[in-house]
Amino acid sequence: MCVGLVVASADLIGVMPSNLAVVVAGHVPLLLVGPPVQFPSFDITMAWHYRFDPDPGNTWLRGDFVSLFDGLKVEPPGARAATSSRRRT
Repeated sequence: MCVGLVVASADLIGVMPSNLAVVVAGHVPLLLVGPPVQFPSFDITMAWHYRFDPDPGNTWLRGDFVSLFDGLKVEPPGARAATSSRRRT
């Protein structure tokens, strides 16, 4: 997440997932530009040792991640390539 802060305070570029970039751009002045090429999609997975399967804290955390990513609307790769936005503070 700090790449947004570094890029916003210098003459640099950075690469990050579009959903994260939108959140970061809500807090620092960034110009969001889609990539010039399409990137393959990827799955988000979780793994844990079976010993922690019944652990209440681990169960809560896994449930929180499932809730967080289950409703995530992901745009097709390259869908934002023609759009940009700038936020000034």
